[in-house]
Amino acid sequence: MLLCTVYLICGWLLVQLFSESFIGAFTSDDQLLAIGTDAIKKLAIAFPVVGIFQAIGKGKYALFLTTNRTVILIIPLLLYLPTQLGTYGVWYAFPIADVLATLVNVIFFWKVHHYFRN
Repeated sequence: MLLCTVYLICGWLLVQLFSESFIGAFTSDDQLLAIGTDAIKKLAIAFPVVGIFQAIGKGKYALFLTTNRTVILIIPLLLYLPTQLGTYGVWYAFPIADVLATLVNVIFFWKVHHYFRN
């Protein structure tokens, strides 16, 4: 978990510092570069917390935790947030889902860990 978290913190730093270079590798259009740079920074907001509970080592639990983020959180957020925030709602849906999934994962991990300890 520690290694995954450190890796994602490094990835977050790279995205925050060099997002224009990353997007610039795919386009030279100034407007698209500005939109893409802003979007990738928003999408990476929750990188540091995503990896905390991805290394749980239990297939069924990992499937639940991944499904929780993708199906239960991202899809409803992608349907709702753009109606309230426009395009920004699309970009913010991902980091919001990551943070909410991490909270659910923390609670789930605590309950599973508590169950195995007793």
